[in-house]
Formats: sequence, C-alpha cells, structure tokens
Amino acid sequence: MLPPLLYTTDPDRYHAYLEEKCAATLQLFADHGLSHPQPQIVASPAEHFRMRAEFGIYFEDQKPHFCMFEPHTKPRVRVPLDSFPMAAEPINAAMAALSAHLGDYRVLCHKLFSCSFLSASSGETVISLQYHTKLDEASFTQAATELEELLEREGLKAHVVGRARKQCVAPSGTAVAETLRAGTRTLALLQHEGHFSQPNHAVCQEMVNFAYACSEGQQEQDLLELYCGSGTFTVCLASSFRRCLCTEVARVPAQTALQNLELNHIVNTKLVRLSAAEVRDALSGVRPFKRLLQAEVELDDYDFSTLLVDPPRCGIDDEQSRRFLQRFNRVIYISCNPRTLCADISALANTHVIQALGIFDQFPYTPHVETAVLMSRVKR
Repeated sequence: MLPPLLYTTDPDRYHAYLEEKCAATLQLFADHGLSHPQPQIVASPAEHFRMRAEFGIYFEDQKPHFCMFEPHTKPRVRVPLDSFPMAAEPINAAMAALSAHLGDYRVLCHKLFSCSFLSASSGETVISLQYHTKLDEASFTQAATELEELLEREGLKAHVVGRARKQCVAPSGTAVAETLRAGTRTLALLQHEGHFSQPNHAVCQEMVNFAYACSEGQQEQDLLELYCGSGTFTVCLASSFRRCLCTEVARVPAQTALQNLELNHIVNTKLVRLSAAEVRDALSGVRPFKRLLQAEVELDDYDFSTLLVDPPRCGIDDEQSRRFLQRFNRVIYISCNPRTLCADISALANTHVIQALGIFDQFPYTPHVETAVLMSRVKR
C-alpha cells in the first residue's frame, strides 16, 4: 500500500495512488454484492489541487514561517514549509507574500499561531489569521487593510481575516466567489472561510457534471435534496427539475445556500432547516413541522422523482432512514466514504439497480475518495 502524503506530492506515482484507491472502492461494492456498470473514474490534477489549506505559524528573527506537524507526535514535531505543492497556486503565492511582508505588521504578528487559506479558481483568496489573544479591532482592521492593499499591488486579491476566541474581524469579508458550470450555464457560489466547501475545484466540477447528467429528462418532476450544505449541487441542478426542496440542519451553511440561490436568481427552489430524519417524518405524515409552514412548503404539492443525498462520512446511520430511500424512483447518492455508501445503498438492492457509478479523486495521495451512484427503481 502506498503511503499517504501530507506535505508534498508525487506526480510520477499519482496514477498508482488513484488505481489503488479505485480498486479498494470497487472491492467494497463486490463485498456487498452490488452490481454496477463500468465506473466513471475522474482523476485530479497531480499538483495544486487543494483550494483550502491550514498551517501553523512560528517566528524566527521576527520572520514568520509556515509549518505542519508530524501526526501522532507529542510534543508536536514541526515540518517547516516554504511552499505547499498540494495547494492551489494562489495559496502558494499568498504564502510567499506573507513570508515576505507579514513581519512588517507587528499588530498582525502578536500572538499569531496559525493561518488558513481559502481560494477560488479566480485567484481570490481569504487569509485567516488565528490568535491566542483578543484582537484590538481598530488596530487589526487598519493593518489588515494595508496588507490587503499591498498584496493587491502584487497581483493578489486577498481578504485578511483575524480570528480569536469568540471573535472575528474581517475588514473586507470572509468569502470568495467560486464558479461552476452546469450544462450551458455558469453559476456563482459564495464560499465562506471556516465552513465546508469542496476542497478540489477541478474534481468538484466533474462531480457536478455527473449529477447533472443523472438529472437529464426530469424537468417535469421534482427534486428532494438532503444535506444540501451551502448549495453546491442545489444551485447546479435546480434547472433540471420543475421544483426543488432542499434541506440542511446547520445554520451557517443553510444561510449560505440561500445566498447562492438568490445570487443565481433561482426561484424554483425552497430551503428548509430540517434534519434527514425530520424530512422522513414529515413526508411520512408522522407530525407537522412549523419550519415547513414558515417556508410556505406544502409537501403534497411536490412530485419527488429524485432524491439527492450527500451525507457526512458516517452516512445514513439508521435502518429507518435507509428504508426511506426506497420510496424514491431515483436516488443520487454522493459520499466521501464508500464504505458507508455501500452499507446504505445495500438497503436498495431489492428495489433499485445502480445505473451509474462515479469515482472522483477529491483527495489525492490519501486513501480517501468521493463516490457517486445513480440508482433507479426496478420496474416489476
């Protein structure tokens, strides 16, 4: 088994890493007795694929240095980094600029211990500086604004954010604007620092293409989406259906999803803050939910042909929710954990068949992989 890489890349062996994880994923399908068509396998760029990164910061001779830490070490062992070839090029450019200029801003260096980056394919980047002490907001704002202006003169569009315990100072905002294509349309997506976003833009685009192809011919039917997050798939698939209802229990991602729906002028989609179990109970008539009434959602008005689920790594972790999947003619299941995906869709083995399977290398040089299936009800 090839060792996972944490600090560097190995382009010469990239495809060996990919082949290894694809074989392990397909073996899981075989172990669960899940028949499937030839999988679509999507490779990642071998370098500069990560749109998010986080590093420790330490100082020597008043100059900042980036580092990561050897796993499972105590005390932690630093791994100094001058660059990070896994990260997108704008992140590497921002790292170099901070190394050169951050030390000139004393207020930005005081009690600074780590830094995270969020970048968009346009090059726009959020630089989030984390501190062990409360920030003086006026002083931080002045210094951060000066640094942003300096970086812009050097060709970097950056937002400098300061974070301390229960404090966030963001003179120019905490979000970048990403774009994705869905068919002939180009869509905008706000992504906020500190909250989940797809880490590998090139591979995410191919995941959207897969889901979009799975939605072909459904314009007269409705979509139910669980775990919609900030709305990546919601925004990209809305035009493929008559109406869409998406749900997300976490407050901040749900707010971002609403922003993204408005940003793209999508009017056929409603979002409700409900958990997957609550949606199951609502559709089963177990009990009414005030949040559905507040969102002016009448479930009887929908004709859900397709269910889209993109759950956390733990998957759909109870039998009742797994059986809930069976009521839909078509299920698009997207997962960052093929082990839980196979366990979950096994509940559909007697009623549905896998029509499409995609394996997407969101996480190069690691054992992790993103997997997607389209399952359709068998006509008896």
